[in-house]
Amino acid sequence: MAADWNHEDIASGYYQFQVVPPDPVLYLNYTQYTIETDLTVRLKADNAWSPSNITVIRLDTKDIVTMSVLDELSPDNVDSVTNGGTDLRFEANSDPYALYCHDDSVQGGMCGYKNTPLSGESVTPVAIVTAEMFPDGPGSWMVNSNFLRNHFDWMGTYYFLYLKLVVDCGM
Repeated sequence: MAADWNHEDIASGYYQFQVVPPDPVLYLNYTQYTIETDLTVRLKADNAWSPSNITVIRLDTKDIVTMSVLDELSPDNVDSVTNGGTDLRFEANSDPYALYCHDDSVQGGMCGYKNTPLSGESVTPVAIVTAEMFPDGPGSWMVNSNFLRNHFDWMGTYYFLYLKLVVDCGM
């Protein structure tokens, strides 16, 4: 998909990104895949929660997984769990197949919850299906009501997934 995505350090509003339609990946029989992209995505929640999420399809298992940050915490218990912050980050330029979770907290934070990988690890190989970014959306909250610490980046111009199909001639 070719697009003009230029959203940097966005802390308010609703943005939805359609990237790869899942049906071809789910129903086609393929042996190899390649992603070409210049897309960089970062979803940050620093002692915060928002209804933002990223849905990916695992290219090896064809499982569809939706990942979010700090989904079931409240402002009352976030400091005891995170004591820092969680930064779910997809870095397409370094590895177009991986979705990483980075956590700066001392106590382990929220990486590893809500389908996110453990801190410093990645879910791979994946292709992005959709993303909904709503840093100040319904139910969102921020310690000390500082919503500028709850934001996202979505920067790039193209995201192409190529599949090498297996052809069955019925013989």
